Amino acid sequence: MTGVKNLGLSPQGVPVAEVVPLSGARKRLAEHMMRSHLGHASFTLMGEVDVTDFEKFRREVAGSVEQEAGTHLSFTHFLVKVLAQSIRQHPIINSTLVDDRILILSDINIGVAVAIEEGFLVVPVIKRADEKSILEVAEESRQLADRARSRSLTLEDVTGGTFTLSNAGAFGPRGSKGGGSWSTPIITEPQSAILAMGAIRDAAVVRDGQIVIRTMLPTSLTVDHRVINGVPAGDFMRTVTHFLEYPAEIDLGL
Repeated sequence: MTGVKNLGLSPQGVPVAEVVPLSGARKRLAEHMMRSHLGHASFTLMGEVDVTDFEKFRREVAGSVEQEAGTHLSFTHFLVKVLAQSIRQHPIINSTLVDDRILILSDINIGVAVAIEEGFLVVPVIKRADEKSILEVAEESRQLADRARSRSLTLEDVTGGTFTLSNAGAFGPRGSKGGGSWSTPIITEPQSAILAMGAIRDAAVVRDGQIVIRTMLPTSLTVDHRVINGVPAGDFMRTVTHFLEYPAEIDLGL
C-alpha cells in the first residue's frame, strides 16, 4: 500500500505496517488476563433479559434525580445496584478460591471496566456497593472514570474487587445500538465471576401468545466452575433478571 512502511514480514509472511509494543501497563494487563484465563475452569451462562419496564423506571428515576440533585444516573449505575443486591442473596458469587478453600467474602466490591484507549481497559472498583445509594455509586463511578482517563488511578482504586461488570455493548459504533451481544468475558483474578452486558436492542418476542416489541438486554455470566457450578450461577441470574423485570424492588437507597 502506498505510504505504508514495510517493517518486515509477519510469521504469516505478510508485510508489517505498524508495530505496537506490548509493554508497560498494557503488558501487565495482558499477562494478568492470561493468568486468569488459564487459572480458572471457566463456564459461561448466556441469556437475555426483558428490560422494557426497567428502562422506563430508570428514565423516570434518573430524570427526577438529575433535576433534584444534578447527578446523572446511567444504566451502569442501576446495574451496579442490581448486582450488589443480587450478590447479597447469593454469597457464593462473591468468593475466591485459595488452595483447597473457597473464601466467601463479606464486602461486595464491584469492578466496572472502563475503556481508556483502543484495546486497553482498566477496572476501577466501587467498594461496598451494596451499602451505598445509587447517588453515591454514580459519584464514585464518575470520579473513578475521570481518574482512569487521566491516568491517575491509585492502587486502591483498582484493587479489592470481588465481582466485575463489563459492558460488551459499548463495542459497537458510537451513538448506535450496535455492538457486542453475547460474549465470553474473562474472570478477573482472583475473583470467581464476571458479568458482561451486551447492546440493548428492540426485538420481536412472544408474550401471551402474541408477538410484541420489547427492549432486550443480552447477558453473559462467566464463573469459575471449581467454585460456582451451573445451579448457583443460574439462581444468581434469575435474581438479577427478577430485579430488572420488577425494578420497583431495587433498593436504590434514595
